[in-house]
Amino acid sequence: MINRFASFLILPIAASALASSSATDASCDALPYYAKIIEIITSANWYDNVIALGIEGGDFALAYPATEQLHIWATPLSGLSFLAPAADLTFASSDTGMATVSVGGLVTSKDTGGVTTITVDITAKGDIDASAVCTVS
Repeated sequence: MINRFASFLILPIAASALASSSATDASCDALPYYAKIIEIITSANWYDNVIALGIEGGDFALAYPATEQLHIWATPLSGLSFLAPAADLTFASSDTGMATVSVGGLVTSKDTGGVTTITVDITAKGDIDASAVCTVS
């Protein structure tokens, strides 16, 4: 029979360092950190921990004829927002007769005197989305 349980021996970290003799350098005793441990997660997607998307500037007006490049911000659980890669986003316009939006997030006005809602979501995670009203004049 194979034992599927492993036991681990946990040892305290003990270290020593040479202190600088320079008067401007702090001694090693004043800095209690011996190491910095960083977790690197591989095979993860940028959107795995994203909880919200936002369209920079929110609702916007667009003249005819004109274009507007959208910038999409992603907010992960950590709360440190970043620009989301447009290649992993899906854009749509509620009224393509008023304005269309390209795969990369470029909104192009098609007519005057109306509104359309531009939506964006993470292609692989459609439940995370954002929208903005585009008023075309």
